[in-house]
Amino acid sequence: MKYRHKTTGVIETEGQIRRANRKVSHPTPFFSENHDPVFNAPKPSPSIFQKVVSDEAELIDGNWTEKWVVVDKFQDIAKTDTSPAVTKEMQEAAQMDAVKTQLKVNIRMACKAHILSKFDAEKQRNAIMGLYPAETLVAAKNFIQAARTEKTRMYEVIDKATDKTITSIESPSWWPGT
Repeated sequence: MKYRHKTTGVIETEGQIRRANRKVSHPTPFFSENHDPVFNAPKPSPSIFQKVVSDEAELIDGNWTEKWVVVDKFQDIAKTDTSPAVTKEMQEAAQMDAVKTQLKVNIRMACKAHILSKFDAEKQRNAIMGLYPAETLVAAKNFIQAARTEKTRMYEVIDKATDKTITSIESPSWWPGT
């Protein structure tokens, strides 16, 4: 929990107050005559190009409450002797590219893991060879080949569908909260 100093308005944690006043014995639960408790408030949901930062506490109905502010994550960076200028739009485009790339990776990994669990040819081969007589090994070989072909075909379908899905995302408005 955080506390607001009554005279300075500085927000501190219980630990910071105890360390600053080592010779003072504070009761349990914690209480300080010089501080008011600051109650938690829900954080707003930012877009992928924004972040939430803590602002000074505000007095609501006689209680100090956390105050959150949504600010832009990126800002223009001026040109220096060693680096070129970077605009906010360039940084947002780079962020969106990184999000799209990670989304592609996550979709592919999830789909491929699902396929591997369904079409694990080696497990199927071992199970078939252990349960059936030798004359059925030809059928087992055909089954294994079909499973491997199906797994490869499914990988290709996933890659094409993932690329199509990701490239259809034209703007950050696709994300909730924007």
